[in-house]
Amino acid sequence: MHPLSRAVQHRGEAGQALPGGWSGLEAFGAKLRGSQVVVVASAPGGGKSALITNWVARMRPWGVATLYLSPDTDAPTLGQRIAGTVTGESTTDIEAAFENGQEARYLDAIDTAMAHVAWDFRASPTLGDIDECLWCYAQVHGHWPQLVVVDALKDVVADVDDDGSGGSIRFGRVIEYLHQIARYTHACVVVQHHLTGPYDDGLTAPPLSALLGKIAKTPRLVLTLSSDPSSPTGLSVHVVKNTNGPADPTASGAATVDLDWDRECQIITDATTISEEERRYADEQIAVEMGY
Repeated sequence: MHPLSRAVQHRGEAGQALPGGWSGLEAFGAKLRGSQVVVVASAPGGGKSALITNWVARMRPWGVATLYLSPDTDAPTLGQRIAGTVTGESTTDIEAAFENGQEARYLDAIDTAMAHVAWDFRASPTLGDIDECLWCYAQVHGHWPQLVVVDALKDVVADVDDDGSGGSIRFGRVIEYLHQIARYTHACVVVQHHLTGPYDDGLTAPPLSALLGKIAKTPRLVLTLSSDPSSPTGLSVHVVKNTNGPADPTASGAATVDLDWDRECQIITDATTISEEERRYADEQIAVEMGY
């Protein structure tokens, strides 16, 4: 045990923000922070994977050490989406190139843009499997990852009696375990998750209560996503829980950030105009805090 002042002084990366986010979210203090669990939830195809892979790609200039666990999305599908994100080309064209054996330059682009990421695609991992991945990562790289992504919560297996709970007991056990990982390694753990039935249309703004299972207590930051029916590229990000800034649990619009999502090439950008100089300055300030 230590005095609180000493614990704060020697917190390491705990609570420190990772660089590479979007200005609109950062204005609400909605940042990925060390030692915290973050949940991003949407309807199927609602943009949660796109948001997270874009976020990870934006961290490349700082080399944020990342472990990406993807039991939900297979490697070819995720690879083609990321190829679109980093090249700006249509995922339809990229898929055709893969089918015709012309994928080499896309693979090179992925390797360059995601050089800071280690991947694991095993299906239905147990908590022990995740533990093994973390220790293997540490053994290979000599340090813990700064960011751990789990895609998605429903695919992680936990040895609990979940009968009649609709998944709530299992989801809660997994979130508790991921919280322990975040505290032990000081990594930010980002979990992709699903919503309850009424919000599966992808258009209705999902409140905090729309999360599938009773998991809202543990995460420090919860973002829910919906599409803007008035804009083909609109993606609304609702900050429904945020211990580091404003939030709106009802997703009524008080803490909503609009982003532009080019679905053809899977690129997500700020909807509001921000200069490259302003973006670099904001990221540099975060990077200085992180000691990059």
